[in-house]
Amino acid sequence: MAQQIAKRLQIQKSMSNMVKFASIAAFLFIFSLSSSHALWNKLTFQNKVISDKTTARNQLQADVMAANKLTNSYKSFNNAQTNLLGGTVSGVDNDNSKDSFRCTTQRLRLPSTNR
Repeated sequence: MAQQIAKRLQIQKSMSNMVKFASIAAFLFIFSLSSSHALWNKLTFQNKVISDKTTARNQLQADVMAANKLTNSYKSFNNAQTNLLGGTVSGVDNDNSKDSFRCTTQRLRLPSTNR
């Protein structure tokens, strides 16, 4: 009889140990899943940020190159030996940029409306 009670106590003790180990394993498994999910979300967000930064950097480099090209074009346009009207550049007020500005502002004048 004492042997049967000892066996039952061992069985109950081993069952309680199994429940403890199973609950710990379940907790670790769920914790691992939620942690990996959070890390995956951070990874995708960081990849999106890196991609957007790369796109912005490439666009900025293209804009700087376009600005440099525009500056060089303006200098070559403004330093030409003949102006837009076919005359020679002589004097301070006789350059291509000012002539083209005058032409466009005269062309774009709109009649004023009286209210």
